Amino acid sequence: QVLVAAHLAFSPGRHETRRAMVSPAMKKWEFNLDCGAKLPSALGSTMHMGDSDGSSVAMKNKKDNIKALQEKKAWEVALGPIKQVGMQLFMLWMSGSSPGIFSVMIMSMLISSSVSQLGQLTTAFEKFDQVETVLQKLVFALTLVAALAFVLYHASNMGLVPTQTGDWVSYMEPKHMAEHVVPMSAH
Repeated sequence: QVLVAAHLAFSPGRHETRRAMVSPAMKKWEFNLDCGAKLPSALGSTMHMGDSDGSSVAMKNKKDNIKALQEKKAWEVALGPIKQVGMQLFMLWMSGSSPGIFSVMIMSMLISSSVSQLGQLTTAFEKFDQVETVLQKLVFALTLVAALAFVLYHASNMGLVPTQTGDWVSYMEPKHMAEHVVPMSAH
């Protein structure tokens, strides 16, 4: 066996010389750099063995990480309608306050999108089976209801929703007078 010195650079200012064992059976450019020194394992390359009962710390940590990730993603889904509110407010502002074809189309699109998202409440959160999503569902639903209420308020201000008393005049019965005035004849 022949001893060969190998010059290794670990960082810009630090150089280390190690001796490597080269056997005659090895090819010309193969070096065996293992001379008994214990190097630390690379990150992620070590595996933890489980306890005697089959449970392991790594599996518990993995389940906790998956649970935390699912909770984070559930909050992202719950806060999704809030991100749309700015766009919806801008669209309503651009549509104006007069009842025109474009403003009516924009309002009907916003109403239908809010109602359809409310209808998909359970399907939006069914993929988060490992976490409790009651609070996220509540935030999701309240955000959509608030957006729907604002759109209906805007429609009411435009005169498209019958909320004033003048809108219901045709359904009011005329008042019957209890007294009648009869003109007096002049004699």
